[in-house]
Amino acid sequence: MKTLSVSSLLLAGCIAALLVSPAMAAPAKKAAMSRFLIEVPHTQEECMKAMDEVSAMGPKALAQWDFGCEAGEHVAWAIVTAPDEKAALEKVPEAERANAKVHKLTKLTAAQVKEMHEKMK
Repeated sequence: MKTLSVSSLLLAGCIAALLVSPAMAAPAKKAAMSRFLIEVPHTQEECMKAMDEVSAMGPKALAQWDFGCEAGEHVAWAIVTAPDEKAALEKVPEAERANAKVHKLTKLTAAQVKEMHEKMK
């Protein structure tokens, strides 16, 4: 009988330890992700350098970018997902960050547009 109660106490203690263990705690919430439009203007003379810098980040990074250079608009654009503006800017090649502009994007529903009109009255 003594063995049973010691075993029961030991089992109860182990279960309690597991329940309060940090590993069993709810996972930390991830930072909410937002979408950002990044634009990086450059001159015609800087064009190939800008393309090379993005290309050097790898094919996945290059696939995120669109260039207006062939149409005479020397700007590179990307839409990225990031927790904040600073993290979005980190997706720009370091040499281009000083010229980059980051804009947070917001999708709106028809109801939200209507609500905005009501607030403007």
